[in-house]
Amino acid sequence: MGARTVRDAWDALVSLAALNFIWFALSLTVVLLPPATVAMFEATNQLARGRQVEAVEYLGAVRRQFLRSWAWALLNAVVIGLLVVSVVFYDRPEPWAAAVRSLFLLATFAWLVAQLMVWPYVFEQDEPSLRRAIRNALLTVLGAPVFSIMIGAIVAAVLVVSAVLLVPVAFMTTAFLCLLGSHAVRDRLVAFGKRPLPRSPDDADQWPAEASEARDR
Repeated sequence: MGARTVRDAWDALVSLAALNFIWFALSLTVVLLPPATVAMFEATNQLARGRQVEAVEYLGAVRRQFLRSWAWALLNAVVIGLLVVSVVFYDRPEPWAAAVRSLFLLATFAWLVAQLMVWPYVFEQDEPSLRRAIRNALLTVLGAPVFSIMIGAIVAAVLVVSAVLLVPVAFMTTAFLCLLGSHAVRDRLVAFGKRPLPRSPDDADQWPAEASEARDR
């Protein structure tokens, strides 16, 4: 999964860098940050299928995903806000409080990792549903904790490098993480038996066109 993400990112380096720079410019407006992020998920999902997205298509997705992306962003603001308040509230010396705080920290981790897979799940559905995608993403995190920890570790490493170097934030970070989310979902769909295996070892990261849509979940 990680190797496929790196390989796809390298093969589409120029187009991904261009899309990421557009994302960076749009995100500075704040208002366009959620739709620009969701549009990046859509573009990288297409890349994971073997098709590159042009800038015009990306901007069209920004417009098309505006309302749904803000619904997702507001939900995240509420959930993350509640989790952070809970973690701070239970920051006490009592042993029971430390145990409860640990549970909320785990819940925060699970929620954040799940958000990387929400939109890839949306774009893999025959009938896109944000609610169902959120459920599937959370079930994926809970059902495959080791896999989720690996995803979290990769994301943390990428964010640390980006924070130190700064330049990747504008030119690759968001695109790479969104692509990672798409490959993570596609990997789990195979593991859960919802998608057929690639046809041969030679095209291990290529998916048959007739199987590009997910089965019923």
